[in-house]
Amino acid sequence: MGRPLSRTPGEGRSESANSFTARATPCAVASAGVTVTLGLDAGAMSPIARIRSGIAYLNANRARLFWWWIAYQSIKGVITLSLIWIPLFLLWLRNE
Repeated sequence: MGRPLSRTPGEGRSESANSFTARATPCAVASAGVTVTLGLDAGAMSPIARIRSGIAYLNANRARLFWWWIAYQSIKGVITLSLIWIPLFLLWLRNE
């Protein structure tokens, strides 16, 4: 199925492809062969702990997120060029 939807900082890549780890009340839900495992209650985390957890996630996944950002910017640039700038340039050429 692919990679887990979320990974807490420091976790290895040995998780099963159908697991998802989040911060909520402890429980496990199984439906259609997908197991969802939830950890601590998200409301119990302090804002500083959430920020630190987010920063740790960004540091752990820096290279992967960088290439996702490059791909996003490339797609956005192609769409902007083809749907905005090229039509504007063609209209400008036709009006001269």
